[in-house]
Amino acid sequence: MVIAAIMLWLAALPGFAERVGFQPDYDFQDQMDKVKEDGHDCLPPSYSIQLDPFWVRVGGKAFDTCVSENMTTTQLIKYMALGAGSLTPAGVYLAPYTASELKSDGVKCLMKAYVEASDSLSSSEKDNWRGRIDAGFAVKDWAGFAGNIKEFADPDAAKVTKAFVEFSAASLERMSEAKSFSEAMKAAMEQSWRDVSIYFYGELPVVLEEYDQYVKECRYGLARTALDRAIKLADRECRALGHEYRLLEQEIVSSIYRNWEVMGQDLIGDDPAMVLLRNQQRSMKRDLVDAKNEVLDYVKNFDELEKKDKALERLTWQFEKEQADYARQLERTRQALDGPAACYAIGELRNLLSDKTGACRASFFRGPLAGLNGQPEAVEQELYLVASRKSSEWWGEVSQIRTLFNTCREGEGFSRIAALKSKVQADPIVLVTEDGCKPVDQPVLMETLDKFAPLPHCRKTTVPEIVGQSLATAAGMLNDAELVISGKPEMVEPKEGQTPGTVVKSDPKPGSSARIWTGVKLAVLDKFPEEEEELVEMPEVLGLTETAAKEAVSDAGLTPVVKKGLAANKIEYKPEYIYHATHDEGDMLPPLTEVVMTKYGPRPMVKVPTIAGPDIAKARGILSAAGLTPGDPAAGDPPPEGKEPGEIYGSIPEAESEQEMFTTVQPLVYGLRAQQPGEEGGDEAGDEGDDEGEGDDEAETRPIPTVSGKPPAVATSMIEADDFFVAGSISPGNPAKDDEVPGMVQSTVPAIGSPQPKGTVVNMLIVMPVQGGDEAPAPQEDTAQPEPEGDGGGWIGRWRVAGTHTSDSGKTTEIRGLMEIAQEQGILILTWSTEKDGALKEVIKLPMANGADNVLRLHPSALKSMEDDGAGSESSGGIIGQEVSKIALMFREILKTLAISRQGEQCALTVTDPKKGPMTLAFSCIREEGASQ
Repeated sequence: MVIAAIMLWLAALPGFAERVGFQPDYDFQDQMDKVKEDGHDCLPPSYSIQLDPFWVRVGGKAFDTCVSENMTTTQLIKYMALGAGSLTPAGVYLAPYTASELKSDGVKCLMKAYVEASDSLSSSEKDNWRGRIDAGFAVKDWAGFAGNIKEFADPDAAKVTKAFVEFSAASLERMSEAKSFSEAMKAAMEQSWRDVSIYFYGELPVVLEEYDQYVKECRYGLARTALDRAIKLADRECRALGHEYRLLEQEIVSSIYRNWEVMGQDLIGDDPAMVLLRNQQRSMKRDLVDAKNEVLDYVKNFDELEKKDKALERLTWQFEKEQADYARQLERTRQALDGPAACYAIGELRNLLSDKTGACRASFFRGPLAGLNGQPEAVEQELYLVASRKSSEWWGEVSQIRTLFNTCREGEGFSRIAALKSKVQADPIVLVTEDGCKPVDQPVLMETLDKFAPLPHCRKTTVPEIVGQSLATAAGMLNDAELVISGKPEMVEPKEGQTPGTVVKSDPKPGSSARIWTGVKLAVLDKFPEEEEELVEMPEVLGLTETAAKEAVSDAGLTPVVKKGLAANKIEYKPEYIYHATHDEGDMLPPLTEVVMTKYGPRPMVKVPTIAGPDIAKARGILSAAGLTPGDPAAGDPPPEGKEPGEIYGSIPEAESEQEMFTTVQPLVYGLRAQQPGEEGGDEAGDEGDDEGEGDDEAETRPIPTVSGKPPAVATSMIEADDFFVAGSISPGNPAKDDEVPGMVQSTVPAIGSPQPKGTVVNMLIVMPVQGGDEAPAPQEDTAQPEPEGDGGGWIGRWRVAGTHTSDSGKTTEIRGLMEIAQEQGILILTWSTEKDGALKEVIKLPMANGADNVLRLHPSALKSMEDDGAGSESSGGIIGQEVSKIALMFREILKTLAISRQGEQCALTVTDPKKGPMTLAFSCIREEGASQ
């Protein structure tokens, strides 16, 4: 009996050996606990063992069958809700779906899952229920259906439902869209790369790829956001894998527990049902091992994420440090732009960007560097602005140096040139070019500085030894040395042994250096008191011809001496007219006192330029620039082929001839084209000819009369005979030739004998005497230019003035105010006002005359008035009176030389100080809006 039992037990060993056992994987649990300590809870607690497998089977059937037939995300979520709410009829209809959807879709599938999973229904009952479900199912049918499935009363059904929902949720996290492969490929064209990648590879690799791209672009803030999201995704996906492991674990443990006794009864192990069950359990165990390995493999992601987290912290810290270093270097570079270290500083700035390219370079200038405009290209542009400012300052210094040379302060000018050259060399302009950052040479500036030299009017001369010479001799010696007597000589009481009338002192002293045409003050011995005779009065000589002045001085009982002085190179300088005398009008002088007078020399000779062309204004400008006076255009010959009436083809006098400066030159223009018979009118002319010959008068021409050799008055009568022609201007012609008589008509414009229509203006040219000849020119009327009328040569108006003046001591004074020019009784009145604290204060008011060169000078009437006032003031006695007289005399001498010129919005005021010589003040002059033009 015992032996039989032992044999029976041995026979049952194969069956027992085939049992599938289960031992909890404590090593795996320990690993997951360690992972949990690191903050990643991947493995949930074990699920409870299910004694009845119904709800497990319902979950599998509902998920596998229904979801397989309805492959959309929305339907997957729908069946999750059905699975959770299907324990009671009310639960089904409380789900967030319409009854129609449940009847036609969800309920059918779910009811079939219940039927297939139930062990309490026979095969025929299952077929019956399948038919009823396909035919239609309503709420009223639920009671009968639930009453036939005893598993509904299982007290652990809630636990199973929870497991089902967790399993479904984990699956949903793994598959954001449950679509078939073919459907995914069809939708690929309509989805973003990211969505397709998530579908095929899961979300974590996609987010990590975004992280890598952000790191590559140095966008570390976005990289941090992506990494944080990746860590959360990893936790969630790892938890889903843990749930999958626990469900498989629950399935195999529950199966072993439920079937242990049954399987133990199969001692032989050949029951087909038991063999199938054991195979299923082995498959479950392999799935469980695979699920465990999948969790362990996935946990490795956390190590990689931790490495990325530390690397990102290091990269972010390094990037922010580099940005801070760049900001400091940017500040140093901008401070160095104005100095010689600019190129080095810009190079250091670029070195800090040597490893920054593309998108990483763009990210570098965000954050703390945003808004600083700190790219090297922007800093190099700032370097151009610095270069422009330096260049402007240097050329401003050149302008001040030019002022020094204009005012004959060459010593100071050369010192400023040396200082500027040193400054340019020590602190040059640097620019970034194709060849790199380097100093830029200044050839134009250096050439301009090297060209500075003492100006002709600053040339020095030596005061001759005039002490002991008579006043006349001294005046001649000064004139030969290009000096002039300044004002009226000081009369000194002679001592015994001294000769009256001789020079005893000069200022500057003899032998000293002075600029040419500097005024020299003289002290002359007066006559002895006992020799004093009845005094005679000094006549007016200024503005007289040399002959008239000599006669006036001689008639007054004085001795005239005339010296030649300045050339008549200004329009107001009249050749051979007296402009200076050693004694003023009204002075009481001893008889036969020498009166030294200075006259203007002849006008310089200039060559008439060629002015042919259609532009009258341009021609007038050319003539003015050549020192000639533009006259009104004169009609000449008819135009040849290709030319038009009114076009300039010559001049009177002719081009290339030498004429005195300021000679009036008339542009010679083509007249009307000569009409040919039948040229104008045609049939219309024939028709109009029937009307009392109206067309004949229009076509009539006559030859210019032969008036050559006739006096101008006779020629005028001949030209205007029958009122057919009009006598025009009378202008100087060419020097006399052969039998030509100076003063007679030489030619006409249009030419003598040329046919011209009625009303033609005929201008006459007069024979001029040969230079150096004995013939005296025919008497001519005074051709002095009248005062300009109208707009005063463009001067009338209110002019805002601004500038600076540097004195000999180096003091700079700012000039700001108003220059107002108005016309009163035919005379231009200049009012000069200075501006201080926004208020204008009138300083001086002078009458001015505008010459042909459009330069303002003191009006002759003002000079006469000042001389009259000066004569009266000198009669006052005492030392104070004498000093006042000297000051007035000096002021008068200065105003005599006052000249104001204008070029665009730049004006220049020049005067000649008897002590300091010529001085020029340059300033801007801008016409106020609304002022007269």
